Amino acid sequence: MADEGLGNKLGDRLRSFVERIERLNVEVDALNADKKEIFAEAKGAGFIPKIMKMVIHARRQDPEDRKEQLDLFDTYMMALDGKTTALEAAVSDGSQATEADDSVVSAAESADEGDGAASDPGSTAAPDPLQQSAEDIKAAATKA
Repeated sequence: MADEGLGNKLGDRLRSFVERIERLNVEVDALNADKKEIFAEAKGAGFIPKIMKMVIHARRQDPEDRKEQLDLFDTYMMALDGKTTALEAAVSDGSQATEADDSVVSAAESADEGDGAASDPGSTAAPDPLQQSAEDIKAAATKA
């Protein structure tokens, strides 16, 4: 009889833990739905949710750890193709291109085909404004 009382107490305690976790799961689901709505709203305003998530993740990191990871990423990318930085890779991720991004890329490709200057390394063509913006953002981020 004493074993049944002990079993009931343990069962009640286990049930309490499980029910508390289940309640938290319901709250987490509600919060995730709220986040999804915010990302949809931001996307409607022209922001790219994947990049926003990268920014949120980066802001959660220790600044020194983030800088070290970006430096290592840049080193690896330089070893592979000689030019891409972490910021450029994040911004130029083609899998997340929006319609607006597609039109910018199309316009840039049309300009490249038109004069051929952008593909010539010795060219005196004007610098790419998207590249300049990426460099400006990276410079501002490293100063902060």
